[in-house]
Amino acid sequence: MLASWNFPLSLPGSGRPPIQFALLALVVLQLFFVAACSTPRQQPSPDDPELRRYAERAYQPERRHRIESYRDRWLSQDAAAPGDIPVSLSLPGEPGRYPLIVYLPGLGESVEAGKQWRAAWVEAGYAVLIMQPERFGAMALQGRYAKGADFTSLAKENYAAPALAERLRAVHSVMEELARRIEQQQAPYDRIDPRNWVLAGYDLGAQTVQALIGEQVAGIEPPKLRQPPAAAMLISPYASATGGLTHRFGDIKLPVFVATATEDSDSFGVVTSLAVRLAPFNYMPPGDKYMLLLSGGSHRLLGGSGQAEASPDGGRGRSHRAAGANRRRAAAC
Repeated sequence: MLASWNFPLSLPGSGRPPIQFALLALVVLQLFFVAACSTPRQQPSPDDPELRRYAERAYQPERRHRIESYRDRWLSQDAAAPGDIPVSLSLPGEPGRYPLIVYLPGLGESVEAGKQWRAAWVEAGYAVLIMQPERFGAMALQGRYAKGADFTSLAKENYAAPALAERLRAVHSVMEELARRIEQQQAPYDRIDPRNWVLAGYDLGAQTVQALIGEQVAGIEPPKLRQPPAAAMLISPYASATGGLTHRFGDIKLPVFVATATEDSDSFGVVTSLAVRLAPFNYMPPGDKYMLLLSGGSHRLLGGSGQAEASPDGGRGRSHRAAGANRRRAAAC
């Protein structure tokens, strides 16, 4: 099923994103885990126990788990970018093995990014691993372009193919190290179920996820992951204006959940049109693709940090009104 929802969004004075958005993402992710195991996917019957459970509880998890968090630095296996890669792991405090969400943050963000999404996911029973090579975190805002206040060029450099290739190699390196720790039953990684995992990315991280799940990018050969993800979540996705979009996104076959908003323009001036955010969804082939389009939502909101987005002007950001009217698309597969 290819479907989209368009929800009006009212923000409280504090700017705190509603937790319902994160919980909605959880529901979609749980459906993804089921969908990934059945081909072709059949419509659930009215008597389906999972369908009844969601009808009764809506988006509320059955229980809220206690959160445990760990920070580490893993040695990169990328000879072209040696050094340590910061990682963070958050998972339920109770004993058990939990499905995994690997979350890739946006440009200028650290492994502490997406706090509200991470908390909602872990409380609902997911382990969340976040990774971010340092040069794409705070260091990205201190490069040669930053000295000349040319932040648009700074952002474009980080979205370019060489930077994307470096991030792809970093993801492969981290996933290999994670697999090693799980196989050796190292705590707390032995509590992760490696068979059920999802890739999620925001902003720059969404671009990385897109390449890993099938987007065709000139000059890019994505690494082969040991265990492919069951699904992917793209928060504030990215699409450049170059290349045929049908060709670029036509090979994305796994289930995908896309989240964007009518005001989803970044503070670097790279993405100022809603059409850019909608392009990945609009040009993916049908089959378990879902989009959440928030009316009035901002790029900062989608970051899930509860504070000003990482931006070259100290977090104040610049106001860019997304172009175009709200668009919706729905089709049956």
